[in-house]
Amino acid sequence: MLETVFEFVKGNIVASYGAAVGTIALGLNYMRYRHAVSGARVRLKVEILVEMSREAFAERIEKMKEEAPKYIQLSYSGEITHKVRVRNVGNVAVNIEDVWLETKSGRTDGAVAGHNSSMYQAVSQSGEIELPARTSKSFSCFSKAPDGYLVPVRARVVDATGKQWRSRHSWFGSN
Repeated sequence: MLETVFEFVKGNIVASYGAAVGTIALGLNYMRYRHAVSGARVRLKVEILVEMSREAFAERIEKMKEEAPKYIQLSYSGEITHKVRVRNVGNVAVNIEDVWLETKSGRTDGAVAGHNSSMYQAVSQSGEIELPARTSKSFSCFSKAPDGYLVPVRARVVDATGKQWRSRHSWFGSN
């Protein structure tokens, strides 16, 4: 039996070569198709991170009231107390249009540092931010002295398609 197959291949070398190359090409195309179908999903995970505790925030505000001149206190912009981390766990780059933190007192926009690292700008005002596949980015949320410490309920992110992604319900909201 093996000898007859060998004789057939020997007699029809071009046909055998074409069959082998065609089978390999079919296998490669199928593998490429499977990868393209399974890898083209957009998936984001949204988390709330505590950057500064409530006690540290209160201590910082009291220290600022004691040491800073009145004109600096009036122009005080706030402290970063929480961050919203957006992780792209999909295989496709995502453009983020807006990030915010829902609190008991309303919405607090997520901000990203600009070219000058001391200047922050809200994501909704700075345009789309690209988040490559398998990476993450953190967005800062500020607590302002008159408004007090943020009590986050959940974080929300809007991608370029308009889909809203949200974090799980926060346990911070029960405090």
